[in-house]
Amino acid sequence: MNIRPTKGRVLVLPQENENKSVSGLFLGGNNNDKTQRGTIIALHEDNLNMLAGETVIFQKGYGIELNIDGVDYLMLHENDILATY
Repeated sequence: MNIRPTKGRVLVLPQENENKSVSGLFLGGNNNDKTQRGTIIALHEDNLNMLAGETVIFQKGYGIELNIDGVDYLMLHENDILATY
């Protein structure tokens, strides 16, 4: 894939939210977290705060859903990203 986001945009591969506690116990019910995690796949070359491959935390419902080569991605604005690690 050769996609280059425009300035201020970040292409993210969302991760599935797990219904599991830190200690490994499975939690019942729906996972209604207000945040979601994902891995940065591509970003504009002027972005100095993030790197491809980093994990990001962002609010659910943000971004534009894209399907590229059968894989679902999100195109987020860099201001929608709450944290990286």
